[in-house]
Amino acid sequence: MLLDGRYEIIAERPLGAEQTLFEATAADGTAVRIIWYTLVGSQAEAAFERYRQVLRALRREDAVALHDVVARPGATYVVWQTPPPNQRSHPSAAINQVLEAFNYRPEEADIRLAADGKLRVYGLAFAGTLPESPPAAATPPSPRRQGLAPWLLALVPGVLLALLGIVLLGVGLALQERGTVILPRVAGQEVNGVLNTLYQLGLQAQAEPIPSGQALGTVVGIDPPEGSQIRPGRTVLVRYAVPYGQLVSGEVPDLRGQQLEGGEVARLLLQQRLSLGEIARIPANVEAGTVLGQQPAAGSQAPQGSRVDLLVSSGPSRTSTFLPDLRGLSREDALFLARVAGITGTIEVEEVPVPRQPFGTVVEQNLEPGVLVAADSVTLRLTVVGGGNPAAFGDTVPNFVGLPRRDAEALAAQNALAVTVSEVENLNLPQGVVLQDPSVGEAVSGTVRLIVNVPPQPLPQPKVTVEVRRPTPRRAAFAWPIEAGIPEQEAVVIATTVTGDTAAVYRGTVRGGQRVEGEWLTFAPGPITFTLTLNGEPYSVPLRVNP
Repeated sequence: MLLDGRYEIIAERPLGAEQTLFEATAADGTAVRIIWYTLVGSQAEAAFERYRQVLRALRREDAVALHDVVARPGATYVVWQTPPPNQRSHPSAAINQVLEAFNYRPEEADIRLAADGKLRVYGLAFAGTLPESPPAAATPPSPRRQGLAPWLLALVPGVLLALLGIVLLGVGLALQERGTVILPRVAGQEVNGVLNTLYQLGLQAQAEPIPSGQALGTVVGIDPPEGSQIRPGRTVLVRYAVPYGQLVSGEVPDLRGQQLEGGEVARLLLQQRLSLGEIARIPANVEAGTVLGQQPAAGSQAPQGSRVDLLVSSGPSRTSTFLPDLRGLSREDALFLARVAGITGTIEVEEVPVPRQPFGTVVEQNLEPGVLVAADSVTLRLTVVGGGNPAAFGDTVPNFVGLPRRDAEALAAQNALAVTVSEVENLNLPQGVVLQDPSVGEAVSGTVRLIVNVPPQPLPQPKVTVEVRRPTPRRAAFAWPIEAGIPEQEAVVIATTVTGDTAAVYRGTVRGGQRVEGEWLTFAPGPITFTLTLNGEPYSVPLRVNP
């Protein structure tokens, strides 16, 4: 089921006669809590407008975990981000100052620590009701004698609990046929029986021990709460009691820098009664298998059995590159281009005597041009014209590649070689000789075949005529409906052009139920952005038009 066509409802719970809490998922997959308000009369609408003002003030301070606020005829609701679990409300002097400016008490706000380490409001009372009250601290009972381990005492469910589980299971299975399950009343029951009932209802269950004065293994509460209507397959958090003084949480060890496969990670987690969670791997300039990060953070408190997710190195990333054709270049130019191409591995140079070739010219390379190679581990070998006795090599082919056709034919005549030429037309190849047979340094029998690239004939340039048109004025229209219940306020509309120029195009007074609308005549090109403010505060979203 979709709420307002935008949010998929997962669970629903009434908070009062005029408020309903929905557990939902936004279009981007974010888990949210929606408080739907049924407002009756102008007084309630005015109160909600004051409520929106304090939310706006908190948002300007980046102090509210707010996803959206909607107030229009037939739909008045606030969309909150889901608060972090296992936290009590935190005090904040800065947030309290904003709340007091709007006559709100600090205890009317659910203030928690966000994932980025900043305190934010995850719920604010409207008409005396919070979206979900922060968990209250239980009063520790008098010291008691240590009992047996929870997992031993929890193995003895009573017959009464088994019968109750059968009844709850029958109700849940009947609802399951309609695609949803209503969570039964489980507070005060034994944890293993509750877990079994939830599993038979097609739900996932996770048990969490918390200190309490109730009997060991007694269910204190569940999340989502009892009576919530949810889909099969969802996970229900079951909180059960353990005596005060028993270890129910441990300090998360620092696993950064440890080797995942070395056994030390498993030992440190087992020592704190924690388990290994999901593992994500990314390239990093450290040894593969090294722990780079963790969640929860080192030093934080986590309940026994909690999972610790790890970010692990997959080793240094291997870079690849394409090597250009270095043949015919000087030794220095070839080495420079190889490094520019990203070759960080070994480069070896072998000098050989080649007749009729300039000293220091590259005549061969072991890596083919244009082939993808590993830049950090490949070995490049260059064959360069060097010392020796050229006469000992007999008659070999000189290097024609890169020469214009006329120069290549002259070089062939100097070496008493006959030439056969084939021409190609290719925009991606350089002009002149691009290939020869036989190759450089090979024995020759008197004839060499050359492939010469002849650039294509240039296309005729078209004649371009330019017509300069005089600018004509454009009419850019704007309109905003003003929500009911808003008292009379000063409205100002600012127009911003694509070049950043601004102009006030409307001033007047307006109240709820009316419209702010008009047209702006302009010569400015491109889209125009209109912004509406009421009493100096931005109202609604900017309008972007392109007349």
